[in-house]
Amino acid sequence: PDGCLFCAPYVASTVLVIDPHEQALTHIEGAGDGEYKWSGIAAGVDGKLYCAPCNASSVLVIDPATRSLCHLQGVGGESYKWSGIAAGADGCLYCAPARATSVLVIDP
Repeated sequence: PDGCLFCAPYVASTVLVIDPHEQALTHIEGAGDGEYKWSGIAAGVDGKLYCAPCNASSVLVIDPATRSLCHLQGVGGESYKWSGIAAGADGCLYCAPARATSVLVIDP
């Protein structure tokens, strides 16, 4: 809503926020350590941003209004599960399987 761009923390421990208007970079802390955590980002109908879990055991949810993070648990601890995420016309978000055996559907 404010024109900023948010980047999923694939290897980074923070969410990168790009403000093209101000030509500034900021970070949201709390994404944790590890590699290949989240791959891709998409906006939900609730105004929050959702990151597809690659190696992470949760879906990362970014609230752009408050610049805060939370997690939707329960997607397993396997590696390279999903890669990429897209918003569907039905309001759900869909994560494409990498090594997972099914599409992950997120209903915000």
